[in-house]
Amino acid sequence: MRVKLIVGALVATAALVTTACSTQSVPQPDQTSRTPTGEPRKQGPAIGSRVKVAGITANYHGSRNIVGDRVVTVVIEDGYFVPTVIKGSPGQKITLQIQNKAKEPHMFAVDGRYIKLQVPPGQRWPIPLTLPKSGNLSFYSQAHWREGMAGVFNVSGGIAAAPASPTPNHR
Repeated sequence: MRVKLIVGALVATAALVTTACSTQSVPQPDQTSRTPTGEPRKQGPAIGSRVKVAGITANYHGSRNIVGDRVVTVVIEDGYFVPTVIKGSPGQKITLQIQNKAKEPHMFAVDGRYIKLQVPPGQRWPIPLTLPKSGNLSFYSQAHWREGMAGVFNVSGGIAAAPASPTPNHR
């Protein structure tokens, strides 16, 4: 009698577990990201994809809106920067913290600002920077920009547009 009760309880439990775990009875979450107003959220480039930024092809690893920020960190990784796209305000003054998490030193450069800085692995360097009044300002690794190690400060317009007066540092 006791064995029948245990077997009966096990069969009933198995039936409940099977029903509870069935994908047909569990509602599936909405896979589309939505804005607060319920509209579909625009998706950006895929992480690791190659995108055009300030006239240079870059390995995309995210974007960040820095409007109102005073200190902004850009991380150097092997082959890319995080974030790759930085959106700010025209003329915004920031302290740019360059942090090298790559295995090798990189010569970090900002186009048209006469900034070239050798950053050893594991180091963090602050740089005062004023964003342009319009358009884009590119940054890149002096030795690896051709492989896509580049990024952009964007204050207006599209991120792909080359700066109005590019310097010959990487062209």
